[in-house]
Amino acid sequence: MKKILLLLSVAAMWGCTDYVSQWDDKYAAAFAGGTPVQEQVCVDGTQTSVREGDCTTYFICSNNEWAQLNTACDAQPQRMCEEGAITTSSDGVCTISFICTNNTAVPLSTSCTSTSPVTTTSSSKVVKSSSSRTVTAKSSSSKITVLDETTYTEVTGTVKCPKAMFCAASYDIRVETGKDDGSDSYGYWFAYDDYSNGGSSYFTWPYGNDDGMRSFAELSVESAGAIVGTATIDDSGDMSVGYLGLGFNVGGELLKGYDISSWKGLCIIYKANAYMGLELHPANEATVTKYDNPIATLYKPAKTTAAYIVDIPWSEFEQAGWGKYVSLSTVITSTASISFRFTNNTSFSIYAIGKYGTCK
Repeated sequence: MKKILLLLSVAAMWGCTDYVSQWDDKYAAAFAGGTPVQEQVCVDGTQTSVREGDCTTYFICSNNEWAQLNTACDAQPQRMCEEGAITTSSDGVCTISFICTNNTAVPLSTSCTSTSPVTTTSSSKVVKSSSSRTVTAKSSSSKITVLDETTYTEVTGTVKCPKAMFCAASYDIRVETGKDDGSDSYGYWFAYDDYSNGGSSYFTWPYGNDDGMRSFAELSVESAGAIVGTATIDDSGDMSVGYLGLGFNVGGELLKGYDISSWKGLCIIYKANAYMGLELHPANEATVTKYDNPIATLYKPAKTTAAYIVDIPWSEFEQAGWGKYVSLSTVITSTASISFRFTNNTSFSIYAIGKYGTCK
């Protein structure tokens, strides 16, 4: 009798549809200990995939179960070298040592035998470049002359460089390259490090860097009449050779390439207690040179406490040989940025940079 009353009550609530009978037909047996209701895992015919590492496994739903179809793996990169292996390459003049890191040959050192004439002044010393190329040079207290008769001359008195593209003595905060990609961002100084390649080298800016309203360059120029900093290189991490860079974009942040061949080279007024590099970055350097960009050496001056001026012609810029070789003209007719490259712990002051012959 109670069951009849319950059915009448539910029927009154639900109208004409016999939901109670439907419940009994489909589910009552499960609660009474009969055949359990099967959980729906998937809809027949649908497909899915699971990614593990470099491989993807594909599945299709069949009879409410995921059935494996096939597995496809990404193409493995070509092995260029054995991890940790050291090799050398020689062109008869220079011998370059490489170490294999992450399937890439990374240069360790370069040793060259030079037959170029050297200008003689008062005393002799050995000068070693940041790329480990060793040459013999002659120096006095005010000058040092190296390969190609490039002379570094001590600046006496106040630094003056009104014709240079960047002259900190004139309180310039950007390099007036004469190029503009339309973004009005050419010539502003920036710094980069080796963090993205596993390194932990860093710059120290004694006059500050607020990362916004006033950059390290502006604060330094205003306070010291030069871009002053210290480069600390750390080779203990994942990098076999740590590095830092201080540079500017020729045309702006769009990194378009510009023809600077008419500059004939670059002039620098600087102070440093170690060797530095001067690097030319072409547009699309990742594919054009594979980052093996032409570099010229800025030698350690005879007096590390004095400022020196030097003119460096394009002929002194060369690639190390570990990346993709291109002609120098390819780079200087499509240069996107120029930077000072540091691979030694260095305290430095950059007073001026300009076209060849304009810093004097």
